[in-house]
Amino acid sequence: MKQFTAITASVLTFAFFIPAASATFEENVPHIIGGVSNPNNTSFQVANYSIKLHVTGRSLLQLSIGLPTKVRLSNEIKIIDKFGKKLNSTVSLNGQSVLITFAQPVAPGTTLTIDMQQVETPDNEMVWHFPVIARLEGISGDIPMGAVRVQPHIR
Repeated sequence: MKQFTAITASVLTFAFFIPAASATFEENVPHIIGGVSNPNNTSFQVANYSIKLHVTGRSLLQLSIGLPTKVRLSNEIKIIDKFGKKLNSTVSLNGQSVLITFAQPVAPGTTLTIDMQQVETPDNEMVWHFPVIARLEGISGDIPMGAVRVQPHIR
């Protein structure tokens, strides 16, 4: 009976404290909401890709988006908030990455969409992964946010 009580107490402890800890983490760092392709079909080798992020915790100063080896971008990249307002930023392409530097820090609570126009994909790959790294106000290092998965096909 003592063993059953100890196991039950352990399970209840994890059930209450683990979700609270992960919620605190998500509220303190920006996170990726997702990515889409338009048109959503691999028979089109030029498409528009959108990446959506939510800024939380600290203000966002800069983003770096890695490009898969076979993907090529045009210079047509715009960043908008959830209201469709364009955010002032400097966008530079450097080999297989895009560096976005914001003119003003992006405030926590902001949802961003990075629209990449005329994305060229030479092969009919089914899935592309774009690693995203953030630079936040008050933190000297870069924060890896994960990878955006864009799946440009209809099944």
